[in-house]
Amino acid sequence: MGQGMARGGRSKRMSGGQVGEGGFTLIELMVCVVIVAVLATLAYPRYTQHLAGARVVEARSRLIAMAAGLERCYSRYLRYDASPCQLPAEHDELEGYRLAREVAESRYLLTAEALDRGMVPSGCETLRLDQTGKRVPDECW
Repeated sequence: MGQGMARGGRSKRMSGGQVGEGGFTLIELMVCVVIVAVLATLAYPRYTQHLAGARVVEARSRLIAMAAGLERCYSRYLRYDASPCQLPAEHDELEGYRLAREVAESRYLLTAEALDRGMVPSGCETLRLDQTGKRVPDECW
């Protein structure tokens, strides 16, 4: 390259007769913006699917933890609703789901209901777990 030429064939005269590299052109910046936009467009749906799946996993784990506490109560007092047991809150919320419980002497039903059906995978809007270990719907467990 000749004197005064920067990489890529561009040159810029600086004050005092020095030669330095120029900045990015508008076209180069626009190409970068387009590339970032395309990547974001491709990544965002994947990201939201991942979040929806994480909400289901969190709701499942909370239902299982509630069931474990109820089973400990039953093994100690031979009933799920014994007063010394620390029963889970009747209604509780976590990100994406509202948890509810129905507890009687010999049975319980734990439910997680989606707060926004569009924010969880299709078919996983309502999760249920009972004292027999039955988990509904199967595809979400």
